[in-house]
Amino acid sequence: MNRLKIFFVLILISVCAVLVAQSSDSQSYHGKRVSSNQTPFEIVFISTENGIIQLGFSIPVNPQSLKPENIYLNRKPLNKDTTIKFNKTGKIVEISATLPSGVESVLAINEVRSFDDQTLETSELTELVPGETKDYSLK
Repeated sequence: MNRLKIFFVLILISVCAVLVAQSSDSQSYHGKRVSSNQTPFEIVFISTENGIIQLGFSIPVNPQSLKPENIYLNRKPLNKDTTIKFNKTGKIVEISATLPSGVESVLAINEVRSFDDQTLETSELTELVPGETKDYSLK
């Protein structure tokens, strides 16, 4: 009987610990996110193929800061239903938005922060056309 009581007490403590962790502002990121070791937060590449804008970052992005309303394509905010996906490391982001063909587009990203709370250094990407990849060198 004593072992059964101890078992239930341990389960109760575990459940309480999980509930306390969930009630705080914690969020599961489903990947390995580590501090940047003073690496600047920059975009390192952009790909605009197959109706997806793929952005590569120098360090992991805080997913709570990258929302459709913070992203502008040709001076217009993206639709709130736009899908944004992150890879496991948080360094690659896929945005389901198609660039218009036949014109150069501008992508502006506002109020985006890294996982370790740095502000994005490059906020506007110009001369984008569908079906190309641009690499940006780190400073």
